[in-house]
Amino acid sequence: MEGLENIGVLLFHIVFILLIPLIFYISDIGYVLKYYMPLVIVISKLLSLTLNKYFENLYNKKSDIVSQVSRNILEIFALIGVIWQTLSYSSNKDINLVQNIGYGVVLYLIIFKLSNKGLELLLNLVDDKIDMENKDLIKIVIGLVYIIAIIGLQGGLLTTIDTTNDITNNRITNNINKRISNKLSLGGY
Repeated sequence: MEGLENIGVLLFHIVFILLIPLIFYISDIGYVLKYYMPLVIVISKLLSLTLNKYFENLYNKKSDIVSQVSRNILEIFALIGVIWQTLSYSSNKDINLVQNIGYGVVLYLIIFKLSNKGLELLLNLVDDKIDMENKDLIKIVIGLVYIIAIIGLQGGLLTTIDTTNDITNNRITNNINKRISNKLSLGGY
């Protein structure tokens, strides 16, 4: 199979970077893309760790050109999704710059740091503890559960940021209302 060792990488990019986003766009659910794009990182990491035979050069830190190009394409694709989510978050809400930056940083840390290292540690633990014939299938299922957990964690943390934003806005509004009320009562109006 000489010369076909990168066919999995090519197929992944065609399916996950081109076809699935195109399907989302054609199906009038293009808004889902901004949530899907960052998840491509953890999906590619899962495939490169479990089905190494086909996806060895998909998302790793090797120095060969295929690995570097693939990794850069995936990271740029995911980063565009993070930026898109952050910008749409700020345009849909009345928030300040610090909260918007916090939203983007939380997304970045979850997608690029936590999901990568956490998945790698989890699958290495499974590799060490389970000695079965179909270990790769078990690792894929555990990886998919991990991806669902990452989505839940992301939703929870971002909801926390939203709640904090609402509490802050309520305090500011109450403070302004008290000042107006005090000025009106002092002025005799």
